[in-house]
Amino acid sequence: MEKPKSFYFYSGGADGSDTIWKKVASEYQTNFIVISFKVHSLKQSGRIIELTPNLLKKAQEYVERANVTLSRNLTNLSLFSLNLLRRNWYIVQNVDAVFAITYLEENFRTCMGGTAWPVQMAIDEGKNVFVFDMGKNKWFYFNSEENKFVEYKNGIPKLFFYSALVGARKITDYGEKAIHDVFKITFQDI
Repeated sequence: MEKPKSFYFYSGGADGSDTIWKKVASEYQTNFIVISFKVHSLKQSGRIIELTPNLLKKAQEYVERANVTLSRNLTNLSLFSLNLLRRNWYIVQNVDAVFAITYLEENFRTCMGGTAWPVQMAIDEGKNVFVFDMGKNKWFYFNSEENKFVEYKNGIPKLFFYSALVGARKITDYGEKAIHDVFKITFQDI
């Protein structure tokens, strides 16, 4: 089994799920990198990659591509809010999988809230996507053949060496347990 130091996890550093992901990742002594930008990074600690305005602008095409599915109104967003969406591209760009703690939409096609953006960007790139739905207290994965999320029948998914770890700002006790369980199952033999 690979050592935890071989794993690289990327997140946005938001309150809630991102904070719990970071806390648990540090307990396992893995590499945890927060992707941020100048105004946003003032609240961050630890290892941070601060995106330049030019890099943020380059991510706009991925925001627009994700919005083909999400159909959200982007016209009245502040630059800060738009940059939060753009930043998501850099969270998922170089990972093999995304793990999200949130709620799925009723159609099981996407997630609710801001977590939908990194999840959809990963789906658009054909990456592995796992979502713990805090309403159903179960793991789901995106099945590209069915074009929707389906229940993950293998129990708890294992983290990939390069994973994005994201989720809702308001996390339930079950959501927090799901984060602990993913790390426990991934590193059980170490």
